Formats: sequence, C-alpha cells, structure tokens
Amino acid sequence: MILPNATRKAKAARQRHITILERRQTMAKTPSNDRPGHQPDQSPSLGNSATGQKIDVALTGSARIHAGKVGLDGVLNTLKLSPECHTGDVVTVSAGGDVHNFAVLRRRWIVDATSNRLEITLDYPVRGR
Repeated sequence: MILPNATRKAKAARQRHITILERRQTMAKTPSNDRPGHQPDQSPSLGNSATGQKIDVALTGSARIHAGKVGLDGVLNTLKLSPECHTGDVVTVSAGGDVHNFAVLRRRWIVDATSNRLEITLDYPVRGR
C-alpha cells in the first residue's frame, strides 16, 4: 500500500527522533567500573617515565603572538609543566598582575635513539570553555 507523502515524512521524522533519543541515552551513561575504557594491559599515558625529565613547551602561532604582545616569552620558555597535563587542561600564567589562560592543545612524545621527551603544545585563546 502506498502512503500519502505527509504520512511517509512523519514516519521518517519519527524514526530520526527515536535515533537521536537513543544516542542521547547511550552518551549519557557513565562507563561501568569493570570497563574503564582501556584494555587491562593498557593505561592512559600519564608520562611516568618523564617525571624526572624536563618537559618541552611548544606554542601555537596565536599563543606565540599573544605571548610576544604581553611579554610572556621568558616566562613560557622557563615554564615547568607536570607530565600529568592532558589535552584540554587550562594553564594559567600570572605575570605582572595579569592572568593569561592557555589551553593544552596536544601532547607529543619525541623519541630518538638515545632518549625520549614529552612536548606539550599550548594554544591561545582557550576555546570552548
């Protein structure tokens, strides 16, 4: 049987709405304790092997421009971040009575034949907060 166009469109819209609601319910669930999101032999990269090493801080173009304008170049070059900094964290730098917020954009392990080091890239301005 062929349905009128209005009925077919209503059924399709109802199905899309049901799909959206199911996705929302799935995304709203908290992870269960027996499934932390990592395999049993894996853990998130917390940088345990880099705790005694210096962490390199890199800046995006916009962060470099902002740091140059407000005179934070020297402060950011000597910044000592912890390996526990993760993507999305906000790093607040206080200098000269002003507060400047930078976002941790990415973490990158740089490995060569003799050593490895962690590089954390900061971005400015903090977006999505």
